[in-house]
Amino acid sequence: MPLLKIIDKDRIIETAAEDGENLLQILRREKVYISAPCGGKGTCGKCLVRMESGGSARTVPACGISVAGDAVVKTLSDEDGFSITSAFMGEERFTGEASGGFGLAVDIGTTTVAICAVDLASGGTADVYTTVNRQREYGADVISRIEKCAGHLDDMSASIKNDILDGIRTLLGNGTVTAGKIGKIAVVGNSTMIGLFLGEDCTAMGKIPFTVPERVANGATLGFREHFGSDLLDCPVVTLPCVSAYIGADSVACALFLDLMDHPGFNIIADVGTNGEILLFDGQSLLCASTAAGPALEGGNITCGMGGTGGAISKFRYSNGEYEYETIQNKPPVGICGSGVIDITAELLANGIIDETGLFADEGEIAVCGGIVFNQKDVRQVQLAKSAIKAGIYSLLNVAGLEPEDIGKLYLAGGFGTNADLDNAVAIGLLPGNMRNSIVSAGNAALGGAVRFLCDENAADKVDRIIKLAKEVSLGSDPYFSEAFMEFMGFE
Repeated sequence: MPLLKIIDKDRIIETAAEDGENLLQILRREKVYISAPCGGKGTCGKCLVRMESGGSARTVPACGISVAGDAVVKTLSDEDGFSITSAFMGEERFTGEASGGFGLAVDIGTTTVAICAVDLASGGTADVYTTVNRQREYGADVISRIEKCAGHLDDMSASIKNDILDGIRTLLGNGTVTAGKIGKIAVVGNSTMIGLFLGEDCTAMGKIPFTVPERVANGATLGFREHFGSDLLDCPVVTLPCVSAYIGADSVACALFLDLMDHPGFNIIADVGTNGEILLFDGQSLLCASTAAGPALEGGNITCGMGGTGGAISKFRYSNGEYEYETIQNKPPVGICGSGVIDITAELLANGIIDETGLFADEGEIAVCGGIVFNQKDVRQVQLAKSAIKAGIYSLLNVAGLEPEDIGKLYLAGGFGTNADLDNAVAIGLLPGNMRNSIVSAGNAALGGAVRFLCDENAADKVDRIIKLAKEVSLGSDPYFSEAFMEFMGFE
């Protein structure tokens, strides 16, 4: 029976393995987090470890290794510096409750988790904690997590609860809030993330007719001690309801935070990510759509793509025949994150290195620096993503009988609107050019909505109204969307 010595940052774990046992499965069993965006299918090459055995050392993907002898394994994944958006537009905008005390607003993202400690009397932010969602070891996207419900549901549920517990412990350790003064917790996230947090099997959300578990659909109120199995706090935990399998509690929270149905005129919220959610109130119904943009705008499915962590190329410019770039935390470049992907595409287009169809003029790729490249496949991934988002926006306008000029504000929610160069996003046709002056970055509006739910005594009624008036538009069966998607594949 092979013996493994696992070195994970400042931890050393010694364990026995079965002959032929998969290394990634061993790491999961020993609670060693390692990012595996493809869920262990062997397609992303991101779950790299340094493995020493038989007198030799090599860097290998853990999911592709069957253990055959004693070895030393060192994890290489470093996501501690992940760029996570926790700020939201107009943070101290709520009246607050006269009772005072503190609440915790939690936004469970597919990639990241943000926790905001809020003063219930003032509505102001007292402290913030952010981290990577460790469920990433089961896959980078929602579909991967849904597929992993068979056999890994308890593990994924425990993973997110542990992430949140770690965050609460950190906030308490910072001294800005005390356990006895935390009166309630509000949790938002997409429908799958809420389902996994509640320990619900989400398998049915991944196939027609996309059935949502009752507690996810309606929201749930839980006891902290019972749900987390911890005496750290003693307060209710509330999850906000969702509209459907792909219009989740995070979208509901965005609509709540931005008063989408009470602003004058017509306004849009677009949460640009792997699953782009778009909301538009037409005066009678809250039109909602989800468009599968894919992970390219977050650095996924890109040859040298990565999340927004240290060393990711986040800004790019082509000047006088030279490539200029900036990296997150000014670390040596190791890959390209979403904002860098947009900048590179825009610069290639502006300088004629790719044409309006996305075709490279010469070599089929550029060497950004060192071994980091951006190639024809990457351009096609960007085209698919940007076309899905823009076609989704235009499809809701079409359903509402509106023109782009009728829109007062296009709110961009999430990390995309905070980090991306919006002029470049317009230049590549991701966002409508005729709406450029209407685009406003709202930051983490989902987290802001969770804060508002804690502080606004009328928030529960407003959420009920959002759910009641929500009308999902199925883009997959919309002929207009199909035509617009093909039309927007090219670069403007």
